[in-house]
Amino acid sequence: MIRFVKKSEIRAIKILRCFILKYTGVEVMTFIQSIGYPNLIYPNQNYYQELPYERSFHGYGNYGSNDNGETYAKTALTAGLLQVLSSSLNKMSRWLGNRLVNGKEFTNAENVRRVSNDMVKNNKLDVTVEYISPENMDRLSLKYGVALDDVAAGKNAFFSAEKRLAVAPMSKPSLLPHELGHAINSKSKFWSFMQKSRRYAPVVPLAVLLMSKFGKKENGKPNFVERNAGLLGFSAFLPTIIEEGKASLRGIKQAKKTLANEIKSGKVNLSALKRNYLTAWLTYLLAGIGLGIATKYSIVENKLSGKN
Repeated sequence: MIRFVKKSEIRAIKILRCFILKYTGVEVMTFIQSIGYPNLIYPNQNYYQELPYERSFHGYGNYGSNDNGETYAKTALTAGLLQVLSSSLNKMSRWLGNRLVNGKEFTNAENVRRVSNDMVKNNKLDVTVEYISPENMDRLSLKYGVALDDVAAGKNAFFSAEKRLAVAPMSKPSLLPHELGHAINSKSKFWSFMQKSRRYAPVVPLAVLLMSKFGKKENGKPNFVERNAGLLGFSAFLPTIIEEGKASLRGIKQAKKTLANEIKSGKVNLSALKRNYLTAWLTYLLAGIGLGIATKYSIVENKLSGKN
């Protein structure tokens, strides 16, 4: 599911756009699109994260050099390494996503419903739970006003705090306890803040680039922001990584409690659930690293283009 920016946010972006263009020469909309985040759309609490910061890089021949040859060569080499890292991360993320989609369920659908029902009841959740299949996809999409194609295909699941809705594929119901973990998190001010922080991740590379321009130069050398751009980008996504892990731990904890007898008898393999949840969490870790790379590349590209 996606959340589009509000009209008030669009007006604020337009004002910020004019300010940035006037004082830095950076075209904000072009920059945001260049880092691979389309149309300022924010993702929901999806079960796993495809790398959203993959971008198309420019060839070095498009840039002029305002520095000496040695400095320019080092900067270009850094850019090349960042390209390789970005491409590798994207492949790893897709591999993990495929592994997750094809992973075995840890138990049957009835047991998962028991776990989910206990999570809703024990935590007094005001959440509607739906299991999506190709047969009910169109009806439920119309009912809730959300796209459910990927969910019906077994490729994703999500929790929407705005709609108080948690959905999972009928073919992979074990994704639901994780989503209900998000629902439990949303009741806490702290964890709710951690959830919502992902909304601002798309503009982090631009924000860091602007800070680097206004930051004080240290004898012509990179300032603090330029040196730590990658770490700053990753840190911006860290709350999401932590919150995703917490949601999974809540689901695992309830499964362990609800299905204690089945686990003890060997009828339920809790290790399979832990493995699937870890795989999903790793996609978010890669997304955070990807944001760090995109942020660092924004600084490097700025130098290559001679705008620094």
